Amino acid sequence: MSVEDRFGLKRKGRRMLKKSVVLGMAVLTLVVPIMAQEAATNAVIQAQQQAEADFNKAMWLGVGCLLGWVGLLIGYLVQPSPPATALMGKSPEYVAAYTEA
Repeated sequence: MSVEDRFGLKRKGRRMLKKSVVLGMAVLTLVVPIMAQEAATNAVIQAQQQAEADFNKAMWLGVGCLLGWVGLLIGYLVQPSPPATALMGKSPEYVAAYTEA
């Protein structure tokens, strides 16, 4: 018994199946990077919003005015870490984009 008889596929049907599989793979190859880019963009937007919410303008103005160049140095050296709750359950790409933003 041939393969065509076993699976009920004729030569034309196999060609159509191959074409549809190739088309599906091509679409997935194009769509997946777009989805990943969208997730990274969302991570950057959320990180910027969180940073603006956590930023204390009055404190940093006071540090800069009262401490002079030491305050400026502190501003360059202090790097706040993102809250762990914002990163729990997220993909590694999301975490990387969030922490870099």
